[in-house]
Amino acid sequence: MTQQRRWQFKPPVWACLLTLLTVLLFSALSFWQVNRAEEKREILAYFQDEHPAREVVALEDLEGLPPYADVRLRGHFLSDRQFLLENMLREGQPGFHVWTPFKLQDDDAIVIVDRGWIVEQDAPPSAPGEEARTVEGQLNSLPEPGFRLSAPIPSGDWPRRIYFPTRADLEEQLDTVVFDGRLMMSPEESPGYRRDFEPINMPPERHLAYAFQWGALALAVFIVFLVVNLKRVRRP
Repeated sequence: MTQQRRWQFKPPVWACLLTLLTVLLFSALSFWQVNRAEEKREILAYFQDEHPAREVVALEDLEGLPPYADVRLRGHFLSDRQFLLENMLREGQPGFHVWTPFKLQDDDAIVIVDRGWIVEQDAPPSAPGEEARTVEGQLNSLPEPGFRLSAPIPSGDWPRRIYFPTRADLEEQLDTVVFDGRLMMSPEESPGYRRDFEPINMPPERHLAYAFQWGALALAVFIVFLVVNLKRVRRP
């Protein structure tokens, strides 16, 4: 008498729960990357649109403006207290972004002006002078690292090297109110350095590639779960 074989699928409860949680997690990460890609497209579209520069803006007006708004500020640079933002690579070459505090006219508040990128081996950045002037550019948030690690507080002579400071860090260094963001100085403005600013550090296409990877992992986990727990058993 021949015995028949049939398929049996009886995974343990813990395996079902673990697989479900893993698939849900990987799927959520995949959708998150898709959403990030769409956000980056919107940022690029907004950044690349030409907007007329606003008239001179006060601090209270700056706080309510969206990212990448074109603004015009009136005041003067604090040339003796510049920062060098570290670990800024360009085409594989290490360098700094030169941040010069800009004191607003008729206000004690400071706006950090990003005057551009310089090679690390270059001489210290030149002082822009402290005469009254108008500067134009686009607002942006302060850059943030992928993982924020504790870093020593810079001190000593200026310019000071900094590593992804927060608003509180800058206010501690300058001992005054600092705008929560920075002004990316217009390429036409002087004095400055290399200013081909990029509003994003990762293109939408890479986010979509990561989304595909997370989705593929979710599918792979589900397939492995089926293969491991689907067995052929003999039936009398």
